[in-house]
Amino acid sequence: MSRYEVKLVGRRIDLHRIRANLELLSSALRELHPERTVQSVYLDTPDGRALADNLAGIAARQKLRVRWYGEAVAGVVAQLECKRRHGVLGDKPLFEVAGRLDVEGVSRRDFLAALRERVPAAARGLLSGQEPVQWIWYRREYFGSADGRLRVTLDRDLGAADLRFGAMVSKRRPTPLPELVVVEVKAAAGHEAEVQKWLQELPLRPSRCSKFVLAHHPGQAMAPSAW
Repeated sequence: MSRYEVKLVGRRIDLHRIRANLELLSSALRELHPERTVQSVYLDTPDGRALADNLAGIAARQKLRVRWYGEAVAGVVAQLECKRRHGVLGDKPLFEVAGRLDVEGVSRRDFLAALRERVPAAARGLLSGQEPVQWIWYRREYFGSADGRLRVTLDRDLGAADLRFGAMVSKRRPTPLPELVVVEVKAAAGHEAEVQKWLQELPLRPSRCSKFVLAHHPGQAMAPSAW
């Protein structure tokens, strides 16, 4: 299902103020899911096609990631996600990874081989020419409007490890990243006007901030909006 998504960026030191602003919105939010850690290993071609498409603002683009929840780095229950963008709308086909997947300390080659063996046949073509490029993790809080039309996530404590230049998939040497808070506002296609009206109550501007791009270029992070 296509959805409309807007990202807003603030500073980590303003986290409590950000939460307070969200609580004061006229369209009251409620917690949808307990806070948890989100981890993803992003895939890309050796020449970085997904990264280049994002930086160029290509309207129709996609990126692949293996995602799981919690602090574990071995024996994880994961899924392969193909996040696709079509202008202002996007969708995200999901494919379960059978069994439990080891991540930390696994060779990049063995990690890909395990994926190919464990994803459904319909998803194997997506992995052609791909390799692990970034391991990204953060804490996420989940909220939604009472009418169910808006979904809001608040991400903090972002970490990343560059996987392009080593033989192993590992997060033991993280990339220094700016301390940001990322708010994502999401709604089904057709509710764009409601999202824009809701955003007018927040004291910050939408941003093209991508965790995937930030992990590659931490020194070029877009300045967060003032709160």
